[in-house]
Amino acid sequence: FWGKNQFHYFPHKRGNPKWELRRIWRRIGLGNSRLSQMLQGKENKPADPARIRPAVDDYYDSRMTPWLKKLQSVHGFDAVIAHYVIMSKGLDAFPKNVRKILDTEDVYALGREEAAAKGERLWIDITAGEELKALRRADFAWASQGHDEKELRRHLGDRVATVGHFIDPLPEVAESSLLSKSILFVGGKLWANAEGLRWFGKEVYPLVAKWLPAKNVIVAGKVKNAVGGELPFEFLGAVPHLEAVYKDARLAICPIMSGTGLKSKNVEAYAFSKPVVTTSFGRLGLEDGDGRAHIVADEPKAFAGAIQKLMTDDNLCRKMMHSALGYAMEWNERLRGPMQRCLHLGSVESTS
Repeated sequence: FWGKNQFHYFPHKRGNPKWELRRIWRRIGLGNSRLSQMLQGKENKPADPARIRPAVDDYYDSRMTPWLKKLQSVHGFDAVIAHYVIMSKGLDAFPKNVRKILDTEDVYALGREEAAAKGERLWIDITAGEELKALRRADFAWASQGHDEKELRRHLGDRVATVGHFIDPLPEVAESSLLSKSILFVGGKLWANAEGLRWFGKEVYPLVAKWLPAKNVIVAGKVKNAVGGELPFEFLGAVPHLEAVYKDARLAICPIMSGTGLKSKNVEAYAFSKPVVTTSFGRLGLEDGDGRAHIVADEPKAFAGAIQKLMTDDNLCRKMMHSALGYAMEWNERLRGPMQRCLHLGSVESTS
């Protein structure tokens, strides 16, 4: 679409070889083996706060820096956005007059000491100090939700704004889906999606199985690769276009219990005029949509009850379909202002 003169791809392959080897070791299922424990040492157990943890730049491919400098010399960018703190070192490739923005996607260590003490490990395993080092390379940090913005402001002051995922809403509500008898879950193969779908399948679905056939629970996305053989639902795998999948569903579910960032699957469902049944964790950053764009339920019985209400009450479902699409249409506007402020407010020197 952009052509070779406007789109430039760098094949990021590795950061620190030692940590890359450990990541591959875990991925092939040997993370808990006796040999793995010998390699990592006792001090690197997840629940041990003194365990050896990678530096934020251990994830960064240092070959990117000269490549970025070359791009800057050719194009003279006014602003640059790095995605995730692990890409923050790339911001050092640009001169001071270029506005540097770090799109954090999530806060990984700051304010999560209690979770770390319990052994929680996110896919970016760094210390709070390393995360701060990455954040301070930027003139602005973008948070994906208000909760993260609040935490980041404790350290960065006004150099933070919430800029989440922009969406492309339908022009009008697809009321024809009121005829549908199906519900939809969309998710990639991340462990949080697999965990949430397993919880739904084992704890919630038995409560609705009498009137909701398993074939009417549609699952789209690569989460099929993680749990496709465990649950009786209709797994589509990756689909090229989601519009048809959403059109054929009456509502969407987001039974997520953990993970990172804003649950963009919820915002996407709103854009297709679908009400969502989700958990308190799943709707973080979307709290003002409670009862409007989604129904919140954390216990299996409540989750099942919310699904049943939306599946049997046409008036309620129709009302929430309109409300969900309205929420989606407001969504881009609430993000556009903070984004423009970060990109256009004065000079870089006055904001850093």
